[in-house]
Amino acid sequence: MRRFIYRIRFLLLLVLICLSGYLYACLFGGTYTFSKSLENIGISGDAYELSLHPETDGKLEITDHHIENGKLVMELKAVEEGYIGICITSGEDKATEHFYVHWNGIITYDSYFGDYTGSILVQSLLILYTVIMILYLICKFIASMKKSIYQYRNVLYVGIIIFAVFILFAECISLAIDRGLINLLIEIEGAFELQVRLTSPVVVIVAVLVAVSNITLMRREGITWRNMLAIFLGILVCAGIVIPMLPEGFVSSALRIENREVRAAVGLGLLFAGDLLYSVTAYLEELLIGTVVIGLVAAKHKPKPDKDYIIILGCQIRKDGTLPNLLRSRVDKALELARKQEELNSHKAVFVPSGGQGSDEVIAEAEAIKNYLVEQGIEESRIIVEDRSTSTEENFKLSYELIKKDCKDRDPKIAFSTTNYHVLRSGIIANDAGIKAEGAGSKTKAYFWINAFVREFIATLVSEWKTHLHVTGYLTFTCVLAFVLYYVTNVVLS
Repeated sequence: MRRFIYRIRFLLLLVLICLSGYLYACLFGGTYTFSKSLENIGISGDAYELSLHPETDGKLEITDHHIENGKLVMELKAVEEGYIGICITSGEDKATEHFYVHWNGIITYDSYFGDYTGSILVQSLLILYTVIMILYLICKFIASMKKSIYQYRNVLYVGIIIFAVFILFAECISLAIDRGLINLLIEIEGAFELQVRLTSPVVVIVAVLVAVSNITLMRREGITWRNMLAIFLGILVCAGIVIPMLPEGFVSSALRIENREVRAAVGLGLLFAGDLLYSVTAYLEELLIGTVVIGLVAAKHKPKPDKDYIIILGCQIRKDGTLPNLLRSRVDKALELARKQEELNSHKAVFVPSGGQGSDEVIAEAEAIKNYLVEQGIEESRIIVEDRSTSTEENFKLSYELIKKDCKDRDPKIAFSTTNYHVLRSGIIANDAGIKAEGAGSKTKAYFWINAFVREFIATLVSEWKTHLHVTGYLTFTCVLAFVLYYVTNVVLS
């Protein structure tokens, strides 16, 4: 039970804030201070008259009203449940302000779920709640990074933190401009729509560059589904921009429905469906940003100069058994790491070249790497060859078995060398296998990066699917709630 409560503590805190706000509104919401500039009301001059709108069916007592610093101030007190329209007339100018008295005596302004006495307090608490959540996520992210850079959860943290910042931005706008529950929900959805619309030109440009990069990659590396991932993502992201706009395009058709309530329900449903799609698209964009951030951090990370072993991850060698530029750069990076370590503390690392022999290779990749290391002046006694692996998973597993045999009872400190775009994925594979290792990345062509980011982005979606499902559920709930509140306010109660 405690574990369950611990997991849902933020949800419990949110429920507590909502209950506190409701109780506060019940205690003090029976009065309301209306204060609005004459210019915003739409009247000119200080002389004015107040009257009730003909459709008024509730009762309010205006205990005081006056002009103060160019604003009309009215002190209101609830008397009877229902709608109250207060008409303000000044010469030829006329405006109507709308109020509702609820069954529990709470007065709301402008809409049935609009501003009320205490809404500032509640929305301020929600802002504080979001700030606490962001700080909590940042702390969790820092702790996770300290534990290991190589986790898909780190990508998730970055994405959700950015997502929460947008929610905070929307909450602040709602507090400053349009208070009330329904306006808060609309502002949050609008913030994500704004994000998607503002980033759409950049996304389209990036999608084109991704396509060009992938074409280059396929020309040089061959046409495989892995090499086409970035093109698929580019299409998906562009669809994420266009598809949310489609429901809005059908609204005009919905307006031709004869039944008023059905017409309103269909029209609003289409608009809020678009808002949901914008929210989900914004969330995916932030996860992609998180993938790029963590991928770059992993690639730029410099291992501590205390390593006992350096695993060199193999890849395809040339037909004559020599190293291609990609693999040679990995070995050079390992040599650079080892030499810097020797200069700093005279501690010599053992090299573990890893890679088996493919059907089209004259020797094992590990043997080819060993030959190159020897050519660079490394003694054979400092080289342990792992020549059976056929994948990155096996690279680490089989290399670690050899390392444990070599170091006996000691707890070895391990680094691995691979291409920079491959560091994050390799580190995650090692981490998942329970192997503590720091990665060092060698430079490579830019077109490899895009496909690597796409691959890790998809892996993050798969790895953390439960969290993504929860977030999507929250977004769906928010959009449905906004739809229901807006429909009740503008259709049922109008």
